Amino acid sequence: ALLRGVVAGCLLAAVLVLGSALTVLANRLAVCGPLWAAYPRWSRVVFGPLPLQLMAVQFLWKRAAAAFEKLYGAVRGAVIEAECAALERCVPVTVGEGVVDVADPWEIDHDSGEDDGDDLLEETEGEEVGDEYDDQEASEDEWDSDNSE
Repeated sequence: ALLRGVVAGCLLAAVLVLGSALTVLANRLAVCGPLWAAYPRWSRVVFGPLPLQLMAVQFLWKRAAAAFEKLYGAVRGAVIEAECAALERCVPVTVGEGVVDVADPWEIDHDSGEDDGDDLLEETEGEEVGDEYDDQEASEDEWDSDNSE
């Protein structure tokens, strides 16, 4: 909805900026020969009954709305392409060809500044990390089975 407003505002600004040129064109169109040669065709609509005039205005409005949607689609596509290009330039590739090797912060040994990969998987006193939880899970399973009956 915001982009539609921006596009409509730009159209309005263009009409205001080009107002004098558009006035000259409208005056030239109003006095041109081919327009007045076709007077019998368009005068029936202009001076016709109100329902016919409303239908003509509705037809013109639909054509203008379709043209606006086409313009909006083109602007939206251009904005999306610009955003994608900016993301491709700024975000490093992490999957596929051309992968940028980015060190994970949890794999860096902050004491020596080197990455030895053993920081998280160190064993304590001959036991693996997480063994104390196995006993707790077993006691919870026994409690669940005792209380389920």
